[in-house]
Amino acid sequence: MKHPIFIMLVLLSVMAGCSPQKKLEKNTPFMYSEVTVEPWTAGREESVSGNIVKISLSEMDTEEVEFQNVYFRGRMAAVSMDMDGRGMMAIATFPDAGAGTDMVMHSDPNQEVGNQPPKKLKENIFPFVLEADEAVLSYLENDKVRYAKIKGIKEVAGRIYPGRPQN
Repeated sequence: MKHPIFIMLVLLSVMAGCSPQKKLEKNTPFMYSEVTVEPWTAGREESVSGNIVKISLSEMDTEEVEFQNVYFRGRMAAVSMDMDGRGMMAIATFPDAGAGTDMVMHSDPNQEVGNQPPKKLKENIFPFVLEADEAVLSYLENDKVRYAKIKGIKEVAGRIYPGRPQN
């Protein structure tokens, strides 16, 4: 009878020690100055919309660090690098859920057979607990993935792209 109790205590202590959170780095090999999120909408009704997260980087060794993903508001997006008038920028584009999927709407239900229902984001897979103005930037340093938390993201005015001209 002592063994099951001992095994149960060991299992509980191991499970309590495991955390779904990834380890966040305090000291990073880069500095960031301004971080913004900009909503965008394409001009045509059937086009997509979403958010763009822009991170202004400074004091960075590009040979030492390779940026991978940004985790923001329950979603993850790949990072692309771009040179801006202010310097190097890490940019992540988050299209809205269901963006880019074509749906057939027809009075004949047989025409709608190929339509797929929208997929819900799995909240339990997202590895971080973040506020609305926080994000996590993952990067590769010395062949090891590391994570840096970014706070104080500013929401800027959205951009609405014009549609194509109507003939």
